[in-house]
Amino acid sequence: MAFNARINRARLYQGGEQGAAGIRKELMKMLRDEKNTDYLDQIYYALAELEMKEGKEASGVNFYKKSVWSNTTNASQKAISYLALARYFYSKEDYVPAGAYYDSCSQSLPETFEDYKKITDFAQNVKLLSENIGMVIREDSLQQVAKMPAAERDKIVADLVAVSVKKENDAKEAEELERQNVQSGRANGMNSMNNKRNYGTSRLTATASSTSAGSDLSSGSTSWYFYNQSSMSYGSIEFIKFWGRRKLEDNWRRSNKKVITEAGDMSSEGETGELSTPAVATKSKALKPTQPEFYLNDLPLNDTLMRESNNRMAQALLNTGKIFKDELKRPNEAVQYFDRLNKRFPEDERLLFSYYNLFQIYTDLN
Repeated sequence: MAFNARINRARLYQGGEQGAAGIRKELMKMLRDEKNTDYLDQIYYALAELEMKEGKEASGVNFYKKSVWSNTTNASQKAISYLALARYFYSKEDYVPAGAYYDSCSQSLPETFEDYKKITDFAQNVKLLSENIGMVIREDSLQQVAKMPAAERDKIVADLVAVSVKKENDAKEAEELERQNVQSGRANGMNSMNNKRNYGTSRLTATASSTSAGSDLSSGSTSWYFYNQSSMSYGSIEFIKFWGRRKLEDNWRRSNKKVITEAGDMSSEGETGELSTPAVATKSKALKPTQPEFYLNDLPLNDTLMRESNNRMAQALLNTGKIFKDELKRPNEAVQYFDRLNKRFPEDERLLFSYYNLFQIYTDLN
């Protein structure tokens, strides 16, 4: 009751620098209390809300993120923290991270959550929006690099490779340090057990056979993975680093459980009713960021590849305009993307649909 009283005091805070300082101090003290280990996500969320109300957006976003990553068992709190991040980036018209956070929110949100259907439907639209905007950014960037002189392009790739090599080396050093810490923990644990065993042996009067059996059993137990807390902690950290935090469910490795068909392309009858993100056949999946080919393979360096890139970009621009217009009801943003399609690809057949959508928007706006 005392914990919730303190948390709600922060959430109900409406202004006044002196009051905020006291609440912040109390929350920071709660973070250091060991008995609050499973409730850090709620404390960080309360701190984030406090920062946001004071206009400290950068630190507020940081606390929301800490709330997500300190979450242990409270799926609702995790979803609420993801939702706060998603709404923040959406309000800033930063749609790519907004889509990612809405997607994460949908995966964590319990079906009993208030406005579940409304939130998940909106999340799906923003996620699709972010994917199409991401496609536009991706193809535009690839085309810019492809049109550069070879020497300038090679310099950019070399710089990217150098950054990736440094990150990989740093990661290896961190893993090695973690491995050494784990081994040190195992050694300390074994020494502690041996000391206890020796102490016990000197105090007990038991037969040699029973002492031998007990020693074998203890040795076997400590070597088994699930009896070794150091190994389990290390394994948990490695899992989260690779997969992120996942719910215990079937197909947990998939971020999107639904099969999405490629339905956003133009058909002979015209515009399809369902939108998706244009498919891209990338050749760099098996390559590593430390290899130059990782960056060069997807560049549209000939006419055929450039046409394919233009086709994906034009479709993504049309999709983005339609999502803004029909799903998110943001006509001004829709106009920007339809106009961008018209100017960038004046000969593309999608212009017919772009012009018609613009006609509908301006009719609604009188």
